[in-house]
Amino acid sequence: MRYFIFLTSLLFLCVFAGCGGPFPIKMTFTSDGKPLGTARISLIPDPSQRKQHPASGTTDADGSVVLKSGGEDGVYTGKYTITVSKTVEEWKPSDEQIAALKKKGINSKPHNIVGLVAEKYTRADFSDLKIEISYFSEKEFTFDLKGAKSVTVKQPAEESPAK
Repeated sequence: MRYFIFLTSLLFLCVFAGCGGPFPIKMTFTSDGKPLGTARISLIPDPSQRKQHPASGTTDADGSVVLKSGGEDGVYTGKYTITVSKTVEEWKPSDEQIAALKKKGINSKPHNIVGLVAEKYTRADFSDLKIEISYFSEKEFTFDLKGAKSVTVKQPAEESPAK
């Protein structure tokens, strides 16, 4: 009986003292039903949680991610807001275009980074993606993001040489 009380007390202490984890968590992200590969996923601790570790990872081609927290595989118990970001470089200039820009005194490579998920998912203060990890919670989660951005970026027109 003493052994049972000791184990029950220890479990109670661990659950409510926050000594849980990290637990292996697998998440899958889609955007309008399609896998969201190469997206950066971050779990931002709820401000009310003390000594909480953020977690992060990058999705693979099928949209799944295994998260790491504090340098370890897994996520600690607690409440989190999830942020998702995915960007692509829409225009990469050719070597000739870079040389032409340098002649004009422009030494940096021009590029345009485009976000491919709705802005609300990229910031913890706007994201409606919330999760709570506990000893007894599921260890696999799926999220389908709505409202992916579709942005068309035009390359800068090349100037014709002055005559």
